Amino acid sequence: MSIAVATYNIHSCVEGDMRIIATHLGLLSGERRLQMRKLLALLMGSGVEPTVLLSDLNEWFL
Repeated sequence: MSIAVATYNIHSCVEGDMRIIATHLGLLSGERRLQMRKLLALLMGSGVEPTVLLSDLNEWFL
């Protein structure tokens, strides 16, 4: 089971900082749940800068 969640960068723009996160979640539902918990902790534990999330969620039943 992979524990890597995302590539995370802060980019400075004229209007301020912007957070860009790119992720590709796992194929197994348990793996995705673990990865989403880690991703949510990352999002909640940091600043309030605008965020762009690029992702392949690998969720077919939403």
